[in-house]
Amino acid sequence: MPEVLVTGEHPGPSLWKITHGGTNVVWVLGTTGGIPKEVKWRSRQVEDVIAHAQAVIFGESVKPGNIGFFRTLLLLPSVLKLRYNPDKAMLKDLITPARYDHWLVLRKQHLDDDKDYDRVRPMFIAMQLAGEVAKASGLNSEASVGQIVAATAKKHNVPVRHAEMKMNIADPKQAIREFAKTPREKDLACFNETLDNLDADLDKTKSRASAWAVGDIEAYRKLPAPVAMPVCFDALTSAPGLQPEFTKMKGGLNDAWLWEVQKALELNAVTLAVTSLDDVLSPTGRLATLRQRGYTIEAP
Repeated sequence: MPEVLVTGEHPGPSLWKITHGGTNVVWVLGTTGGIPKEVKWRSRQVEDVIAHAQAVIFGESVKPGNIGFFRTLLLLPSVLKLRYNPDKAMLKDLITPARYDHWLVLRKQHLDDDKDYDRVRPMFIAMQLAGEVAKASGLNSEASVGQIVAATAKKHNVPVRHAEMKMNIADPKQAIREFAKTPREKDLACFNETLDNLDADLDKTKSRASAWAVGDIEAYRKLPAPVAMPVCFDALTSAPGLQPEFTKMKGGLNDAWLWEVQKALELNAVTLAVTSLDDVLSPTGRLATLRQRGYTIEAP
């Protein structure tokens, strides 16, 4: 699909509707990544729902169930060490000369031209670089949908609930040591895919954001997703010794969101819930799960 420049005020996609045998309803807003700064998102449907809602379900977080504040502070020096390659390897020795030359150009363009980056784990470099490039290209996180939803809820004195899960880590220091064992090949895969697809992924993100802004869900479905993002997420969660924790975290957040929606349908006449549009459209996503549990899901 050719890139289309979308500017001005746009409503985004219409809302999905969840009911469960009564009059109470949860409206679901599917979101995407940063939207172009030229686009002003304003959905009168969302504003009207929030104005009449008893709650907004927005945001997800994992809270430690057994780590006190002061104990966390004691772990900070160890956590900061995770930023660097555990074996003191240098980036130039881990990638091809051609890719390293490409990296130096990008470093000068988008980041502080600091040689210290050569000691940083490649996946952390890649994620920071991708974020800076997106920001420079006009994908404005400050105008994100989430912030606008939160501001509208505040305006109408509607409480915002978060999908939260508690995660007990028996030995936090050991968990930090396990994270340091993230496989080098996964780390480098994130870096290499980010550099090799930087421009293409940015174009894909813009096209998906533009389709989202005008509410063209069918166009959004057909657009390819960025390549590097899932590779980097895989790297971030690939430490062999932490697989049970990562699996529990992903499942726990999904369960927490579903529980909030189910509770809202029992207690509230109207609720707005926010989740990613990719999840909304997924045949194995959260709405699909609710449908399997007997809830009625109506697409816009």
